[in-house]
Amino acid sequence: MDFSTPILNMLMNSRRSHYDPIDDQEQDIQETVELNPRHTDDDDGPPASILVEGEQRNSLDDNPPIKYTHSQQDTPLPLHQHRPVSRGMSPYQLAMWKWVNVQNLDKFLQDAYSYYLNKGIYCIVLTKALNLATVGFVFLFSTFLFGCIDYSAISHDGSLSDIVIPHCASSFSFITWIWLLAFGIFYIYQVLTFVLSLKPLVDMYRFYTHILRIPNTDVKTISWEEIVSRISHIRQSNPLTAISSVGVSHGPVAKLDVLDVANRIMRQENYLIALFNKDLLNLDLPIRNKLLKKVLSFATSNGLTKTLEWNLSFALLGHVFDEKGQVKAHILQSSSRGRNVQELRKRFAILAFVNALLAPILVIFLLFYSFFRYFEEYHKNPSSIGSRSYTELAQWKFREFNELQHLFQKRLSLSYDDAQKYIVQFPNSEIAIIARFVAFVAGSFAAVFILASVIDPGMLGILCDVTSNLSVDMFLHFEITPQRTTVFYIGVFGTILAVARGMIPADNEVNDPERLLRRACAFTHHLPKEWEGQMHSKKVHAEFSRLFELKIAIFLQEILSVLFTPIILYYSLPKSSPAIIDFISQSTVHVDQLGYICSFAHFDFLRHGNKRFGAPKDAQNVKLMSEDGKLEKSVLNFKAANPKWMPNDQAGSIFVNKMSESIMPSKRTMKSPEMGLGEVYEDEREWDNNERRESDQGVLKMFQQFSFSRTRTNNFPRPF
Repeated sequence: MDFSTPILNMLMNSRRSHYDPIDDQEQDIQETVELNPRHTDDDDGPPASILVEGEQRNSLDDNPPIKYTHSQQDTPLPLHQHRPVSRGMSPYQLAMWKWVNVQNLDKFLQDAYSYYLNKGIYCIVLTKALNLATVGFVFLFSTFLFGCIDYSAISHDGSLSDIVIPHCASSFSFITWIWLLAFGIFYIYQVLTFVLSLKPLVDMYRFYTHILRIPNTDVKTISWEEIVSRISHIRQSNPLTAISSVGVSHGPVAKLDVLDVANRIMRQENYLIALFNKDLLNLDLPIRNKLLKKVLSFATSNGLTKTLEWNLSFALLGHVFDEKGQVKAHILQSSSRGRNVQELRKRFAILAFVNALLAPILVIFLLFYSFFRYFEEYHKNPSSIGSRSYTELAQWKFREFNELQHLFQKRLSLSYDDAQKYIVQFPNSEIAIIARFVAFVAGSFAAVFILASVIDPGMLGILCDVTSNLSVDMFLHFEITPQRTTVFYIGVFGTILAVARGMIPADNEVNDPERLLRRACAFTHHLPKEWEGQMHSKKVHAEFSRLFELKIAIFLQEILSVLFTPIILYYSLPKSSPAIIDFISQSTVHVDQLGYICSFAHFDFLRHGNKRFGAPKDAQNVKLMSEDGKLEKSVLNFKAANPKWMPNDQAGSIFVNKMSESIMPSKRTMKSPEMGLGEVYEDEREWDNNERRESDQGVLKMFQQFSFSRTRTNNFPRPF
C-alpha cells in the first residue's frame, strides 16, 4: 500500500499529469509580463550563471515595470509580496513562478539533487514516514519490554497475559516519565518537521514534472547530467527572474556549467574533503597511558564514526557558513582569527556537553534498534556477519572534490568485489585448520539431528504441526539437554558451521593479492606511497583492513563512539581549531557568479597542483598542495563523469589534454566510465588490444597511472 498517496492527494488536488496533452493554443500565447523584482545580494541569490544580472537599485517603488514578451505554455506570474500565488494558477504556472522566484540557488540545487538521489517524491515520503514509524516502534516496544513485563512470572506453560503488568504506566518512576516526556516532545517535533517538509517536496515534484518534463517514474533512471542540461535549457529560455536586477541584459545567456552546479551542491562538503585530505583534524582520544590507549584502540581505530561526523559537521560548518550556505565574511578576516578560533572551540565544548547528556539514551536506543534491525538477517544468513564496508574515515579520504554522492557510491560499489577478495587472500593458516575441524564437528552434529528429524518428524514441533498434524508435545518433551530441544541445537550447530566455513579459504582460489589490491585501488583512487612494493605484506593488509572494516566492528565502534565522542569534542578537536581556521581562510577564493568556494574545488592548479601527479607546475605554497594527487584525481574524475566539460583555465586544459593524449592517443575525448566498468578488469593483458573498450578503460588507466607511475613503467605509458 502506498501510504504517501493520501497526503499527495490532499496537497496536489489540481496538478496536471506530465502526459496530459497540451492545448495547441497554449504554445502560441504571447503575453506581456510585468516583473518588479526584489533587491538581493549577489551572493545570496541566483548568480549570473543562471540569471541575467543588471544594475541594482535600492528602491522598489522607483523601478518602472519591465515589458517582457514571453512565449510558452503558460506565463509565470510576477512576484507580488502580498498576493496569493496559488489561486487560479495551473500546475505549470505555479512551478514556473517558484522557479522564477528562487531566492537561494544553493538550497534549490541541493534540494533538486536530493530529490533525484532519493528517487522521487513517493520514495522520499515513504522513507521519512517509515523512519518516523521505526523510531516510534523502537521506543514504544523497548518501553513495553522493560516496563510492562514481569519476567519473574514467566513459566514453561504460561501465556502472555500472565506476564503483562496491568496498568504498567502507573508504576513508572519519575525518571521514566521525564524520559517519556522528552521523547514525546522530540517525536512531535520530528512529525511536524516531516509535515512541513511536504510542501517544498511537492514544489520540487512540480518543478521536475512540469518544468523539466521528468515524470516521477523516470527520476529513478534518468542521469543527473541530463537533469543539469534541462535546467540549463530552462535558464536560457527564461533568463528574467524576480530577483534579477532591473537593468536586464538582452545579450546571449551563458549556459549553466556543471562545475558551478557541483560547487553549489557541495560547497560545504568540499571543505571537509580538503580537511581530511590535509589531515588537519585531531580525532584521537587524549590518553597518555600506553596500556589504556592500546586497550581502547579498537574503539578509535577508525578515527571517525557517524556520531562524530555529525557533530563535526554541525560545529564546524555551522561556524563557517551562514544560514544561506555562504562563507561568513569574518571567517576570512585575519583580524578576526582569534575570535573565530575561540568561537569554534566553544562550539566543540557545547556539543561535548550535549553529547554527554544524551549518551546513555543514544546507546540504549542504538542497541535496541540494531537488535531489531539485524537479528533476523544474521539469523537467516550467519555468514553475513563477516561482510565488510568502508569506514566513514575511508569514505572521506576516497571522495574527490565536486564528486556527487551517487557517483561516489557507484565508484565504491565497483571496488567491493576486489576489496573483499583481497582481504581473504591473507587467511590465518592456523585458524583455517582449526575452522576445518570445528566445521566438521558442527556439521556432524547438525547432520545427525536433521536426519533424526526426517526419520521421526515429531522431533521438530514446527514440522509436526504444519505437515503431519502430530502433537507438539513430542517436540517439547524431546530434550537433548535440560530445557534445550532438537531445534535449538540444529540452530546452534548450523550457525557454528556457517561461521567456520566462512573462515576457510576456497580450494580453487588463486593467490594474487597485489593484482586484486591494484584493481580495488583503481576505483578507490587511494594508494599511499608506503604501499608500493609491499602489497603482499601483512602490514599493508592490516592498513587496508582498517579502511575496509567488518560491519560488526563498525557497529560496535559506533556504539562506543557515543561514549567517547564527548571526550574527543572537548579535548582533541579544540586543539585543531587554529589550523582549521587558518586553512579555511587560506583555501577560500571568490569566484564570480558563485561567491566564496573552496579553492581545491575550483580546480586551481596554480594554488594546489602537484607536478608529480601531472600538474603543469607545483603549488607556490607547499602547505596548500593537495596530498596524494587529490586535486589531479578530482579533475580526471570530474571529466570522466562529465565528458563534455573542459576546464576554463589554461593549466587545467593542459593537464586534461596531456593525460588524455598519453593514455588514449587514438581518442580525442574521454568517455564517461559509467558503462562497462564492471568488465574492465577481466584481463589486464586485454587493455592494449581491445579497441572497443579503449575509451572506458582509459579513465581507469589514468587512475592506475597516478597510483603506480613510480613503480610500473612497462605496462602503461607515462606522460610526465
